[in-house]
Formats: sequence, structure tokens, C-alpha cells
Amino acid sequence: MSVVQSRVSARVWVGLLVLALAGGCGETTVETPDVGSATDAGEGDVAVDGGVGDSAGTGDTSGGGGGGDAAGGADISGDPGLQSLCDPCTLSSQCGDSTARCVDHDGDGAFCAMACGAGDACPVGYTCRSVTTMEGTKASQCVPEGATAGAFGACNCSTDAIAKGKKTTCSATSTVAGKSVTCYGERACTKTGLSKCSASAPSKEVCDGLDNDCDGSTDGGACDDGDACTTDTCDGKTGKCTSTPSKGACDDGDPCTTGESCSAGTCGGGTPNPCDDKNGCTTDVC
Repeated sequence: MSVVQSRVSARVWVGLLVLALAGGCGETTVETPDVGSATDAGEGDVAVDGGVGDSAGTGDTSGGGGGGDAAGGADISGDPGLQSLCDPCTLSSQCGDSTARCVDHDGDGAFCAMACGAGDACPVGYTCRSVTTMEGTKASQCVPEGATAGAFGACNCSTDAIAKGKKTTCSATSTVAGKSVTCYGERACTKTGLSKCSASAPSKEVCDGLDNDCDGSTDGGACDDGDACTTDTCDGKTGKCTSTPSKGACDDGDPCTTGESCSAGTCGGGTPNPCDDKNGCTTDVC
């Protein structure tokens, strides 16, 4: 037994004796301190525990910061922008926080993001990027991290978004007749999650009751037979085209005639086109 332990033990037994005499016949219970935990830390010194949960007597180092901490240590608990994070939207005003923005995810729809700045940490699975908002402005926002650089990750519907049936616009783009064409649709939060984009890929117009090339005209030009003397119609339900003879002026494409008209579905009946250029020094032939 060390000198320190001997001194502590003697003091304990003297204290017990005094308490017993003062208590009379009543029973006195005294907790005997655990002197075995003391260590010989140097002549006349006793090592002291730094406190519950401390690793070196300097404070709590358990690292418990409470729920809602993001990767990198950013405390996002209670942030109003977090409640709407990744919810479908069409305007930034729908994102719950004055600094949160509705961000276009390159045709997959628009979703609420959360403001961030240099050195700020985003929630796990999100990254801070300069993005384009639905209002057409640039902003630094936490957005879902995609599989490749610059790509957006997928957003899942929150319980609140499903309950409120939150929606967003989406699009599909392709080349039709040498031109880039975009069709627009909608995505919504349902009980089974975020629906697929309702927009179909643009294509050449056909007789099917749909606006295939998204020009605002259903079946427009789908049944055109190229004959100026017929009226072409489409039955979108059956997909059948019908061409019937029409009347009216037309052009048969012959520069030597003029004043043609439609007859029985054919353009003709014009009169010779005078080719006199009023120059006596030329011979005019059509």
C-alpha cells in the first residue's frame, strides 16, 4: 500500500468513529470512498477524475451533437429550408425559406434546394453548387449529388409532399425534322412516390389524336397529301386519313400559265401567261 493510500485509509476510519459516537443508538450508514481508485501520481498528489463523459477532464468529448447534423459538422436541425428540401416545386416561393430556391434539374423537374456558401456543409448526399433557379437567376444551393460531375441526383417525395400532392413541370427533348423540339409534362408526389414525367419524346406528327411534335396543334399536317386541291382530315380515334376534292384557286407550278383553279381534285384550267417584256430588241418565249 502506498503512503497516499495509508493516509487516506486512516482518515476514513477516524471519520467513521466520530460519526458512530455522534449518532448514539441510531444506525448511521456511511459510504466508504473507493480509495483504490486513487493512484500514486507523485509525492503528496492524488489523481482526480475530470468529470462524467470527459476524456481528460476538459469537457465532454463524446461528439454527440444531436440529430440533424450534416456531414462535415453543419448543424441543420430546425432549419426551415430543410423541411422542403427536395420537394417538387415550380417557384422558389414554394420552398418555405426565403433563401431556399426552386432549382431546375435539367428536364427532370424542379425541386427545392437549400442555401449554402463557401465552407458550408450540406446534408449527407447533397453538394453545394451554383445552380439556375426557376426564376432564371444563379444561386449557391445544396442539391442532391449525382452519379457524375454536374449531374443532379434523384429526389424522393417527403411525407408532407405526398400528403399535399406536390407537383413540378418536366420535359423531354429530341430532334424532329432537323430541329430540336421540347415537349412538357408533369411529375407529382403520390402514395407510390414521385411519378414519371408525363411528357412523351417529340416525334413527327401522325394521325393518332396527339400533338406528337408539341407545336400546339393535334394531328396538324399528319394527313397532308401534298395536293392543294384536296381537303385532308384525320380521325384521331381510328388513325385514318381522308382526302376529299376541294375548290378554289391553285398553282399548277407552270410559269407559262396563270389563274388556275381546282377541279375534281386537280389544279388546272389556267390561261397562257404573257411573256412580253416590252423590249423590242428581245424575243420572248415561255
